[in-house]
Amino acid sequence: MKKLYSIFLLLFCTLTVSAIPVTNSQLTKAFKALEFDIPIRVLLDEKPLAQVTWKIASPTYFVIFAPHQKTKTIFQAAKLTITAQKNSFVINGKKVEGDHLFILPLHGPMSFQGDAFDGVFALTLSQGKGYLVNHLDIEDYVLSVLPYESWPGWPDETQKALCISVRSYGIAKVLEQRKKHEKKGHAVPYDIKNTNVHQNYRGVLKSAPYRKIVEETRGVVLAHDNKPILAMFDICCGGVVPSLKKGIHFSKAPYLERTYPCYFCKDYKFYRWERRLHFDHIEKELKKEFPHMGALKDIKVGSYDAAGVAQDIKFKGMREWYSLPASKFRSPFIKDVYSLAFDFKRNGRSLTLRGKGHGHHMGLCQRGAYQMALKGWNHRNILKFYYPNTTFMRLKKK
Repeated sequence: MKKLYSIFLLLFCTLTVSAIPVTNSQLTKAFKALEFDIPIRVLLDEKPLAQVTWKIASPTYFVIFAPHQKTKTIFQAAKLTITAQKNSFVINGKKVEGDHLFILPLHGPMSFQGDAFDGVFALTLSQGKGYLVNHLDIEDYVLSVLPYESWPGWPDETQKALCISVRSYGIAKVLEQRKKHEKKGHAVPYDIKNTNVHQNYRGVLKSAPYRKIVEETRGVVLAHDNKPILAMFDICCGGVVPSLKKGIHFSKAPYLERTYPCYFCKDYKFYRWERRLHFDHIEKELKKEFPHMGALKDIKVGSYDAAGVAQDIKFKGMREWYSLPASKFRSPFIKDVYSLAFDFKRNGRSLTLRGKGHGHHMGLCQRGAYQMALKGWNHRNILKFYYPNTTFMRLKKK
């Protein structure tokens, strides 16, 4: 893990102090924010260069590091407004040279879009885009993710299982990006996204019950072949057997190839669900992809895989049939279509959808894990059930 944070240690040897009324003790305390045991880089925002406008706040001054130029600037302001030019950033109207900068507060957490964040912010310009990335310790990250991916009051054994899944997924993404960087010499300047594309993260949210869970599982990850696994999870699997799903490269992630169903979530409201979509709504969305299709005349599921998950949707316009991947069809209706394991029944100008589960049916089923804990399963056995052929490992700082 030494490579994950050695760049930060180099900063202490290269930066000079500017003539601003800030004490050495304040700077030393600010530098502590760089001392991660095991860091993770979380993407907060990504924009085309011309659209970059970020507002960051802090209780006191900011320290801006430009590692390539080996310079440091202290901004005597509680708020920063950041825009971007071709190869540099403009902060509060002042051009700061360098396409990669670190921002530290002299005291307290920083805030962005109303949320507070531990660690440091990194600003990067790369291939016509600007990236705002939060660098922090993996355990602080897990502590902030868990409340968004779990539910208050769930049994401790469920929370521990989720905690280990979150940590395993996070560190697997870290190693994935480092491997890409070593192989290609270039990679995106982050490890993981802050949305449910990866895991929900909105900065500091550290309640006492979750802190206890994180501390009791500190450093523990699930591994396969001595490597942390990409421990995916969803809300409710609906009894779908993952190994029957089409298009999954189980050779790369055999721990997701569960060959038996989970029925522990069968009493949850989304184990089986039913929703109705009107033809007018469907037609409006389909015309964004096929503007010349005309009026929607008919629609059906084109094919399923062995797990019962829809693969493509076929629909008829004024003159011909069209086809769309089921995942792309679902995208604008994601608040109503809870998974791709569904079928249609037409009723005049509307569709009644009947489906199974809520999510992608891979890895740990959160509602299943909740019921398992109530039945007396401990977190290790829960994880073993959902991620077969895995072992437990503990991360160590270097």
